[in-house]
Amino acid sequence: MVIHICSWFGDIEIMALPNDRARVRWLKLIPHEKKALKQFFKAQGLKVKLDAEGTTEVDLSAVGVCTLLSPLLHSGKQAITAIKFSTGEVEVTDKPVAAVIKDDAAGVDAVVQVQKPARGCPMPSATEMKEVRAAYVVRKFLAAGQLRDFDARRAFVAVGCDTGHTYRITSRWSPDVEQYGALYDVARQAAICASNLDVPPSEESLSLKFSVEHFEQRFLDS
Repeated sequence: MVIHICSWFGDIEIMALPNDRARVRWLKLIPHEKKALKQFFKAQGLKVKLDAEGTTEVDLSAVGVCTLLSPLLHSGKQAITAIKFSTGEVEVTDKPVAAVIKDDAAGVDAVVQVQKPARGCPMPSATEMKEVRAAYVVRKFLAAGQLRDFDARRAFVAVGCDTGHTYRITSRWSPDVEQYGALYDVARQAAICASNLDVPPSEESLSLKFSVEHFEQRFLDS
């Protein structure tokens, strides 16, 4: 059985192991998720390095891990739990995982937990709605390799037209932006201060791509 706790850019998976143990796997954590996992591991007496992707095992059942970790991730907000059985049936409830499945989880293939939506305003922001369209447009102008990276990591590589330097361009909505910034010179291993905050994140990435690929030196000197 695997319990999925949905996150912003990846997923947090809790896999049930024999003898009431569990394996926790994480991918592309945003700062809030990293903080929650650090709190959880610290409470278990574990020192775990939270790289971009990793796994570790804990002396708790999968249900026990979810019970302790979920409030940290969701800040105490109510969650919706969906259980998929080996028969193919799916059961959905607003009760916590521990209230609906046992630790042995006989007949359970997977469980997913998502934060319960709130009624009322605000609606999605204009920036969020524009980002959907911007990401659609960006895909039309990326090379095949860039597109694969963009879909996987919300980042891609571009080559400067004047110096031949390789640049990593990262969406400001990607967790990697904290490490690399929006524009990163791979050869110099240095972030370059550049942004376009008046447009959606994907449009900003596209503008940076055009700038380094078509008038790199003029852009860097401006």
